[in-house]
Amino acid sequence: MKHVELRSCHVRMIGLGAFIIAASVCWTASNARADVAPRPDEAASLQVQEDQDEGSANASRRGNWSDDFESYANGSQMHGQGGWQGWDGSSGAGAFVTQVQNHTTGGLQSVDIRTASDLVYPFSGHDSGVWNLTVWQYVPGIMNAPNGQYFIVQKEYNDGGPYQWSIQMQVENDGTVHCDCGAADNGTPGVMWIADAWNLIEAEIDLDGDSVTLSYNGTVMGIYSWTAGVFGTDSGCPLGGCIGAIDLFAFSGTSVYYDDFELTLKVEDVPCEGDANGDGTVDPLDSGFVLARFGCEVGVGDPDCDAADQNGDGEVDPLDSGFVLARFGPCDY
Repeated sequence: MKHVELRSCHVRMIGLGAFIIAASVCWTASNARADVAPRPDEAASLQVQEDQDEGSANASRRGNWSDDFESYANGSQMHGQGGWQGWDGSSGAGAFVTQVQNHTTGGLQSVDIRTASDLVYPFSGHDSGVWNLTVWQYVPGIMNAPNGQYFIVQKEYNDGGPYQWSIQMQVENDGTVHCDCGAADNGTPGVMWIADAWNLIEAEIDLDGDSVTLSYNGTVMGIYSWTAGVFGTDSGCPLGGCIGAIDLFAFSGTSVYYDDFELTLKVEDVPCEGDANGDGTVDPLDSGFVLARFGCEVGVGDPDCDAADQNGDGEVDPLDSGFVLARFGPCDY
């Protein structure tokens, strides 16, 4: 039987008042053992592509970002490292680096999400573009998570609130994967997690087109409005960005491991100047390509002739050969 009310316990924080009792139960343990710590230094983290001082999480809260947990000490608490923190700044909701499982090629470590873990990585400044989010999740065959183990992305996150959920996916004891993909538990049915193996979670977040495509091991779980959120009831983006945080929520379950997080801006293919034949390198082959088309008529439906007009003046002539020659070398996309 699906525990919809239990899954919504965590979503209580976005105002599902009917489940206030369940929410208070799930947070009692964390609150009892946690001291609130200050959030990582926002100012130091806002330099795009600059490594954060706290640890190995690469890039910034508003640019491309990745974390493979390799630069942290084995067994160390992730709360307060690399931009990570427990929910609402609580160290009791943190998680620990482990060498029990690893996905990184040549690496040793991942992060262990279990019991009271509710580990958060906040972002800011992502307000446009198409962003690709990938993460690897290892689910042991002996996992015991009566309420499910959750992978969550908020479009809005603040310590103490407000919060708004845009991705909510959970793995269940029965081997199934579920998501609230614009409505409660409406994700593609029958998707299973692979036991004792690394499973791939992918999300294409289109902030310009207001959509998210969420996939598990290559199977699309749902396509829905990013701003409307997991239940389709929200709207708009908060000031300061529309990707608020990643949230790894154990909900009292046993260990599930995560590794190799990446959030990258999708860049459409841009033609490389001088690469007339389109092979990714500007070299004598491109000069020959242009030379063979001297005098052809541009703009009449001949794509090779159009490609040979490298300087865009409407003619294929020695000026195009010079344009190519000045750009010899590999394309830098």
